[in-house]
Amino acid sequence: MELEAALRAAAGRGGGNEGVERVLAPYIEENKAIFKFDPADEEKRKKLCEGILNILENDTKTSCQVACLEALRILSRDKKVLVPVTTKSNMKILLKLAKLDTTEDPLEEETDCAIEALKALFNVTLDSWNVHSKNESHQFRYMAAILRHCLLIMGPTEDKTEELHSNAVNLLSNVPVSCLDVLISPSSEEETNLKYNGMNMDAIQVLLDFMEKRIDKGTSYRESLTPVLSLLTECCRVHRDIRKFLKAQVLPPLRDVTNRPEVGTTVRNKLVRLMTHVDLGVKQLAAEFLFVLCKERVDSLLKYTGYGNAAGLLAARGLLAGGRGDHWYSDDEDTDTEEYKSAKPNINLITGHVEEPMPNPMDEMTEEQKEYEAMKLVNMLDKLSRDEFIKPMGVRPDGSMAPLAETVSQYQINEPESSESD
Repeated sequence: MELEAALRAAAGRGGGNEGVERVLAPYIEENKAIFKFDPADEEKRKKLCEGILNILENDTKTSCQVACLEALRILSRDKKVLVPVTTKSNMKILLKLAKLDTTEDPLEEETDCAIEALKALFNVTLDSWNVHSKNESHQFRYMAAILRHCLLIMGPTEDKTEELHSNAVNLLSNVPVSCLDVLISPSSEEETNLKYNGMNMDAIQVLLDFMEKRIDKGTSYRESLTPVLSLLTECCRVHRDIRKFLKAQVLPPLRDVTNRPEVGTTVRNKLVRLMTHVDLGVKQLAAEFLFVLCKERVDSLLKYTGYGNAAGLLAARGLLAGGRGDHWYSDDEDTDTEEYKSAKPNINLITGHVEEPMPNPMDEMTEEQKEYEAMKLVNMLDKLSRDEFIKPMGVRPDGSMAPLAETVSQYQINEPESSESD
C-alpha cells in the first residue's frame, strides 16, 4: 500500500532524499484527485504529516522539498490531520519555504517549492480567521508581509511568475482584510519605487497588473480573475490609501467622453465591459470594484460607466433611485476636468458618452401618422404584457424594483377626507 511505504520513508527508513522522493511519487499520483479519505487511516495520515514536516525542517534538497510539499498539500485536504501542521514551529517551516531568496538567481525548482508551500498554507488557513482570536492577528500580518515579498519577486519564466503570484493572491484572500495594510509600507527617501502619499505601492501595482493580465486572457474568469478582483475590492473598502491609489490608476479624471465607457484599451474600459459579462459572479465583482473606487456613490459610478452598464449593480443594491452604499468613506471630492464639465450637458446618461444629435423621425410625420404609430406601439406593448413576455416594473421609494402596479400604489398620495363645515 502506498500509504505504508510513504510512512516508512517519512520515518527515515526510505534511503535518504532520493528514497523519500521515489516513495512519495506514487502516493501523490494515487491521491492527487482524492478529497475524501478513509477514516480508518486517519492516524497513519497524521503520522505521515508529522514525518513530512520533520523532513522539511532539515536541510533537504529542493526536489525532495517539492515532493514533500505536494504530499502535504494532499494531506491538508483532510482537516482532521491538520493538528500537527498548525503548531507555531511547523507554520514557521512552511512560511520559510514560501519565502524565496532574492539574493540568488531564481531557480525553477525553488519557485516550484514556494508554490507548493503556498498551496499547503492556503488549505491550512482556509476559514482559519473564524476560529482564531483577534489577538493572533500578528501571525496573519507576518504572513501577509511574506506574501508581499512573493509578489515583488520574479520566477525563472513569465508563466512561473504568474503562477507564484496567483497562489500568493489566493493565500492573501484568507488573510483578514484588516491585516492587509502591510502590503503598503512607508517609502524611504532612497527608494525609487512607486509611491503614493508617502507609501510604497509596488505590491498593489503588481496586483493591478496581474488583474489586467487575467482580464486580457479572456478565459476562465471565475477561477482566474475573481480572487484578485475580490482582494482588491476589500482592500479598497478598508484601506483609504490603497483605494485612492487604485482610483487614480483605474478611474483617472475623465477627458475623453466621445467614446463609450466600454470601448477602449484602458483598465476602466476592460472592467466596464465585464459589467455586462454572462457570468453573474464576474460581472457583480467587476461592478462592485468600480463602485467601491467611487466610494459607493451612484452619481460618481454613472459618470465612469453609464447607466446602462451599471443598472444590474444598482438594481441588486436597491440604488436605482440614486444615493450611495452603506459603507462610510472620507469626504474628499472628485475633481472634474474642464473637458468633462463642458461636455457634461450633452452626455447620454444611459451610454455614458456624447452622442451626435439624431434626426427626429416624427418631424416629417403628420398628426394622423403620429397617432397611428402611437396606438400601434401601445397595442404591441399590451400584447407583450398580457402574454407575460415582459412585466412593467417601477422603482420603489427605497430604490429597489417592483411590479409597476405596486410602485404606483406606494407613490399615490392619499387625499385627506374633507370635513364638513358650516
